[in-house]
Amino acid sequence: MEDISDFIKSMKIKISVKLNRLTVILIILFLCGRCLTAQENHADNNWYLEGRFLSGEIKKHDEIIQKILDKGTARLFDLRLGCLKTDSSVFAVAYNYPSFGIGLTVADFSSVRMNVFPYGENSYTSSRLGNIYALYGFFDQTLIRMNFLRLSCNSHIGIAYNTDIYNLEENRKKYFSNLPVMIYAGFEAGLYCSLSSRLECGINAKASHYSNGRLGIINKGINILGADIALRYSFLPKPAKFPRINLPAFKRYWYFHISAGGGLLTCYEDLKITPNLEHYPMYQKYSVTADALYRFSRIYGGGIGIDFFYVPSTASFKEYDRIVYGEKASKFTYCPFSTGVSLNQELYYQDLALTVSFGCYLYRKLGERSEDENMFYQRAGLRYYLPKVYELFFGVAIKAHYFSKAEYLEFSTGKRF
Repeated sequence: MEDISDFIKSMKIKISVKLNRLTVILIILFLCGRCLTAQENHADNNWYLEGRFLSGEIKKHDEIIQKILDKGTARLFDLRLGCLKTDSSVFAVAYNYPSFGIGLTVADFSSVRMNVFPYGENSYTSSRLGNIYALYGFFDQTLIRMNFLRLSCNSHIGIAYNTDIYNLEENRKKYFSNLPVMIYAGFEAGLYCSLSSRLECGINAKASHYSNGRLGIINKGINILGADIALRYSFLPKPAKFPRINLPAFKRYWYFHISAGGGLLTCYEDLKITPNLEHYPMYQKYSVTADALYRFSRIYGGGIGIDFFYVPSTASFKEYDRIVYGEKASKFTYCPFSTGVSLNQELYYQDLALTVSFGCYLYRKLGERSEDENMFYQRAGLRYYLPKVYELFFGVAIKAHYFSKAEYLEFSTGKRF
């Protein structure tokens, strides 16, 4: 009985600590919003605080995850501090008065159960998965606004911290990531209802993704699909009507980019060659891209480009193929250079652009890996332009295959002509 009593007391203390932390976060965000409202006390910027709760499932997106994941129920607790842009600028009007902000997400995986096999493949014990904390920036756009209802979509990206990573000794079956730091990205769409001039509630369908971008050799990633409920409090009353202006005519035009990028990645071939290493080597990868795009509107541009990639070392590919395919591997070709053609698109808000590319390799010779990753690749990221500094820009993007298999995180710089 004493043990049970001590356990109940310890649980009460833990719950109390968590509630105290949540209260502190809420107070800080509320005070931040009040301070910002005091500084921007006009209708052009309406700051708000939003809380969300999501219940969803971790998707079993490949055979290994299907094998090790027994129960994938996840809960996400979300706090956001945002700013609704109600000015009459051309971009605010073009996007139907969007909002920007920062958010903090806690992914609670206490209900998740992992299958571990201490005595062989036919026996297992149930093991929990830790939590993930993410800090991110978001862009929220209203698609349709009518009276007290609005339909919106929201995209966000940031960094995350994983408390329960792959470990050679203890967590050998937790293939989601072997690094505590991960990339977090999400997308949601939903319906909101105004309860008053300051209060709004909503329901959203949401997809969330966590990945280390191949900076760690163990990187199956976590994908969560679910629905959330939201409650938003605005520090200033929302305007009854948003300003309406006739957007000036936009003159379409051609423009060009040339950029250079690079990043680091691990090679899963090393994991197959030496499966019991604690730390695996990192490799460089570089790229040069040139493209021609047509600005169809104030917010969208699209066109075609050519990509050149360079991998300084192909030793891991050769060794892996030699072990797996034996003498057959001597017929494979390995070249550090590859090239592809891509369809590139940009979605603009002032000097910030969301970039998406769909590419096809024209030349790629990396042994059997060329077949494993097929001939198509994708890129998605952000780019920030400096028009007053010779039209230079800086960007970050994830390059992937199969729309889900990350290759590396790429940082780039270049010039717009």
